[in-house]
Amino acid sequence: MEIKYKIPWKFDWIRLVAIAIPTFFIILLSILPHIDTDINMPFPEFWFNLFAYGSPFVQQVAGIVLGYTILDVLKENQNQ
Repeated sequence: MEIKYKIPWKFDWIRLVAIAIPTFFIILLSILPHIDTDINMPFPEFWFNLFAYGSPFVQQVAGIVLGYTILDVLKENQNQ
């Protein structure tokens, strides 16, 4: 309905860079061990083991945060 009335929208880049990209990286770390690649991880083994082989709670929370952030980065432009 808001698109129908041509309300201007803005994209929140700060939230995308600060929240969505790191949470996507956490989810990606949980998928990488199951893919047959020779990728060297550029950070300590502890963090890789925590996200890749640890409790699925971390991946679930990261997925929820990522989904909410992606839905929330489009905002109605209040300046006009």
